[in-house]
Amino acid sequence: MLIKEIEALNKDKISKEKYLCKIYRKIAIYCVKILLYTPITPNQVSFIVIFLFFISAGLFTTGDFWISIAGVIILYLNEILDYIDGTLARCKKMVTKLRGTLLETFGHEPAVAFVIVGIALGVYTNTNNINYLFFGFSGGLFQLLTAYTQKSRDYLLLKYAKKLVPPDPAKAFINTNMKKNIFNIFVMPLLYYKEIILIFLLLNKLDWLTIFYGVFIPIRLLLFFIWTYLNFKKLDKKI
Repeated sequence: MLIKEIEALNKDKISKEKYLCKIYRKIAIYCVKILLYTPITPNQVSFIVIFLFFISAGLFTTGDFWISIAGVIILYLNEILDYIDGTLARCKKMVTKLRGTLLETFGHEPAVAFVIVGIALGVYTNTNNINYLFFGFSGGLFQLLTAYTQKSRDYLLLKYAKKLVPPDPAKAFINTNMKKNIFNIFVMPLLYYKEIILIFLLLNKLDWLTIFYGVFIPIRLLLFFIWTYLNFKKLDKKI
């Protein structure tokens, strides 16, 4: 299969992507070109993504600068692998909606929670200050709860209000530019967590980052829950 053919299969996704995403996609396409001649499956790539998240989190726990740099590199490698699995699935015609979605779900928000905890453990290793453990586990726990709340929202919308919401439930209540801007403010710190971690690591301020995530993520979940509840209240009247 030619590179142009692989790009054609991912035309819809490529057209919607911006900035770094286009670079990741381009690298992924060339990697897929090679993987097409191997027995490696898309789901195996997804398992590798999950495994590497734990490796990265473990490297951060050391508190060592260069080992933590290796942890960041693994996070970037994971980003490329995340683009590879879906592209490979379409090229090999091995799309598994149930298993693929399950692996993809666990390999995103929940996995990031372990990285946040890993960073906190590394900060604790260097400072011996137990407060950083509190902030780290707070960020990790509430990140897991956020993922659970998002999936619960999507499940309920598709089950009880499928005809009233768009195909992607995540966009159900984002129908104005102001809402999109507010949504982006709360999404960016987790969407670009790799870049943020790298910046704070280079500045030797992972302790500040640990506190930030430990405070920001719980507040983000609380606001998200309230917002979802109020929108559900409006939908209940239409069902």
